[in-house]
Amino acid sequence: MCQEQVGDDANVMLNGFGTVVNSLGKRAKPYLPQICGTIKWRLNNKAAKIRQQAADLIARIAPVMKACDEEQLLGHLGVVLYEYLGEEYPEVLGSILGALKSIVNVIGMTKMTPPIKELLPRLTPVLKNRHEKVQENCIDLVGRIADRGASYVPAREWMRICFELLEMLKAHKKGIRRATVNTFGYIAKAIGPQDVLVTLLNNLKVQERQNRVCTTVAIAIVAETCAPFTVLPALMNEYRTPELNVQNGVLKALSFMFEYIGEMAKDYIYAVSPLLEDALMDRDLDALMDRDLVCGGFCF
Repeated sequence: MCQEQVGDDANVMLNGFGTVVNSLGKRAKPYLPQICGTIKWRLNNKAAKIRQQAADLIARIAPVMKACDEEQLLGHLGVVLYEYLGEEYPEVLGSILGALKSIVNVIGMTKMTPPIKELLPRLTPVLKNRHEKVQENCIDLVGRIADRGASYVPAREWMRICFELLEMLKAHKKGIRRATVNTFGYIAKAIGPQDVLVTLLNNLKVQERQNRVCTTVAIAIVAETCAPFTVLPALMNEYRTPELNVQNGVLKALSFMFEYIGEMAKDYIYAVSPLLEDALMDRDLDALMDRDLVCGGFCF
């Protein structure tokens, strides 16, 4: 029935089939080779909806395959999905990325096929896709790799990804922006905060307010992840830039940083006090809210 289902009730069938397989648990082991064979056949189907359902089913049954010790079969499916990363339909591509994310989650970085060092460079151009489903699943996958397998990828590739992530700070969906700023923290932890921080500080000069606010949150997360003393000197130096957006961005970043690091902030109060004094004496009305923000951040 799963092979033949193509109508409007296909999602119902997909959810039902996934539920049955998950309910069977280890008892599903004898049926997994046949199920995977059907999935591969459907991934090659001409109809985009069928390809999407096949990828969605992989995402649902990956934990069961791991429980049944079918890591080799999972790895094979990973290679098959990797070959379909050039999918032209964004809904299908989003499902393929979701399936890859599920496989990476259950199989781990060391056993993943294709290797992480080959998978990540293929994801970099996918980050340019502006479809929300593609963006969300791609940034989740990149974030997971940055968190758990950053050492498998050279620093140069992570910097390429940083530049692509800046565009994702413009996303309309809050979940995508949140995942993006968290990924900046993972990357900074992996390759060091200096290069990542330069990229983020340059982004404070853009005109779009939402982009700047997300950038300040990312800077604060980098500070929290890599320790504030690795970020503060560059932030305070950037405040000397005679540009209102940059100065307000620095104040926002400091506010978020002090909020995130909690009691650790007491070690840095004296270092940033001169900057705060200068901000409080600023007569520019546009900076009023930002001065309130930074004062609120110090209260934490």
